Amino acid sequence: MSDATLRDRRLAVLERHFQSEVDHDWDTCLATFDGNPHYEIMATGQVHDGAEAVLAYHRAQRTAFPDQRHENVRFHHADDVVVAEFDLLG
Repeated sequence: MSDATLRDRRLAVLERHFQSEVDHDWDTCLATFDGNPHYEIMATGQVHDGAEAVLAYHRAQRTAFPDQRHENVRFHHADDVVVAEFDLLG
């Protein structure tokens, strides 16, 4: 698979993931993970590991901020990782 093809596939997964968060479509959101869903919130040091923990995180966030969304998304690519940086609004 070419680097460009892999990059495009990764971006498609991230776009589906971000949109599923906005739509509160948790089944689609969790399906974007390959295996075990895992979030690390760098600013707070929180770790949400596993489907139940990630789902609880999303539900709590959307209770407080039902219109939460991503803006000004920036992607940083390397051979084995994509880092998404964005402004989280709500």
